[in-house]
Amino acid sequence: MAKDMLETKNSARGKPTNKIRDSLSRRHLRLASALFEHSKEGIVILNVNNQVVDVNASYEVITGYQWKDLVGRPLRLLSVDSQLCELLRNIDCDLQEQSYWEGETWKRHISGKHIPVRMSVTLVRERSGIISNKIVVFNDISAQRETKQQLHQMAYMDGLTSLPNRACFYRHLERLLQESEYLDLSPSIFMIDLDDFKQVNDSMGHRVGDILLRQAALRMKSCLRSNDMLARFGGDEFMVLIEQSDRDNHAVVAEKILSVLHNPFKLEGSDVYIRASVGIYRIEDCTENIENLIQKADIAMYQAKNQGKGCYRYFDSYQCTHSKRKTELTSALHRAIELKQLHLNYQVQVNSFNAKPQGMEALLRWYHPEYGTIPPNEFIPLAEASGLIVPIGEWVIEAACRQQGLWQAQGAQLLPVAINVSAGQFYNGGLVQHIAKIIAEVRINPNLIEIEITESTSMDNPEQTISQLKKLQDIGISIAIDDFGTGYSSLGYLKKLPVSKLKVDRSFVKDIVQDHDDRAITNAVIKLAHTMNLQVVAEGVEDEEVRSLLVEQGCDLIQGYLFSKPVPADQIPTVLSTLNAQSKGAKSSKTSLQPRWCDIPCGKAAIQSNKK
Repeated sequence: MAKDMLETKNSARGKPTNKIRDSLSRRHLRLASALFEHSKEGIVILNVNNQVVDVNASYEVITGYQWKDLVGRPLRLLSVDSQLCELLRNIDCDLQEQSYWEGETWKRHISGKHIPVRMSVTLVRERSGIISNKIVVFNDISAQRETKQQLHQMAYMDGLTSLPNRACFYRHLERLLQESEYLDLSPSIFMIDLDDFKQVNDSMGHRVGDILLRQAALRMKSCLRSNDMLARFGGDEFMVLIEQSDRDNHAVVAEKILSVLHNPFKLEGSDVYIRASVGIYRIEDCTENIENLIQKADIAMYQAKNQGKGCYRYFDSYQCTHSKRKTELTSALHRAIELKQLHLNYQVQVNSFNAKPQGMEALLRWYHPEYGTIPPNEFIPLAEASGLIVPIGEWVIEAACRQQGLWQAQGAQLLPVAINVSAGQFYNGGLVQHIAKIIAEVRINPNLIEIEITESTSMDNPEQTISQLKKLQDIGISIAIDDFGTGYSSLGYLKKLPVSKLKVDRSFVKDIVQDHDDRAITNAVIKLAHTMNLQVVAEGVEDEEVRSLLVEQGCDLIQGYLFSKPVPADQIPTVLSTLNAQSKGAKSSKTSLQPRWCDIPCGKAAIQSNKK
């Protein structure tokens, strides 16, 4: 009785009695047993000799082995042989230091396949510290591995061609560059672009285009060694990374690629032919930025395109400098109007017989505070390629019209101003409305504005050209064909154009004294123009001998350094005054030149007057 009271008293004070301890132990054992049997994780209990003492049901399900097949046998029979020795060393080392090991490894299923698992090993010690057992717990991570692999595929592989993608190429190149420092490698990269792929896409559809890309990828891969890498960069661009190469090997690989791509592709029952342009860069400095390396291969590839496509080219440092300048100038050109870096110069056109001023041409100039004066033959192609030619062209028209309005307000001599219009601007739907709007704002006579289009532009879309020129003519604008003789105009088409002038390109004019062919061409153009009641302007006249020959041939107007260099607008009144004075002096001294074969200046008004 006293004993029972004492146990009750001790229990009340929070000290468990023997009966309570026994009850708790039995409860913990039941919980541990339930956890062991029902856990989704595979659990194995080993003795100190690494022999299986017990396994739970999940272990049997995961591995396919039964309890009776495992008890008393070593656990190593379920490990993958190639990793077993290293795995056991790592486990023993960690268990000695911290009585615990955890990591990823592989288990062998009863069927023979290997299962990726996440496994932990824990030592169980007696109260005395002696190791009695090991508990091994693992999870099958096949699903996680598969998901990880899928994510890797999405991140680093191209879904269409199953080739490595851009990100994978960058990663592999970065690793190779690091290894090159101590492995003495000479890696090279190829940039490959399918020249005629867009035509296939446009004519046969994107589905067929995708088939072509897959077939092209297989063909190119067959040209490479196993340690070389072919990646799809995007669209119809591919990259090749060659780990070890020399110049001879470059040529062999490039020629193989071009050859296999040149063979016809069987698409939708038709033979489809494409070509490719290949740029090659052998990496000289493995510490160089990856973007720079790829840019150099890209520059070489575009050099191949510029040289006719269907070929390969090596990187040229000059091309790199040139490409960098183009990029920088294109960027600067975007803000040139806003920063007031563009301006117009004007070059006077004179009557070839008496040097009297008859008109002017507005010439666009660009001065950049860092790069200095940028020549038009450098920045105009950049403006056309970048799409800036339209807003820049609109600015030129507005600036020239407003300058005419300013000269008019100042009471200065007014002459027609010729404005060059690019193909992109000419076929822009708002050209006529833009010109009419500016002319109305500054209140000038439309006859003071002349639009010049090149011969090649006029041939781009004949019907649309005629329609657009007639609209300009209807608002009072005169039209000139620039660079005549450099294109391939049809005479039947030319006579339909509502134009009043032909401008002979300076490439034919500058050598007419020495070059018989140039002299014959200018003479033929002048006669053709006069037959069609058109005036002729000769560009690039720089000496009196050339002028005399042009007068002899009957050329109407002359433009060139002989009479006037292109000058800013504020100098034009002085230039005109000087030329007018010289013209009067020439008349009074009766020294003005006259054409030998043509008695009157050409032009519709002159011909009508002659008829009277």
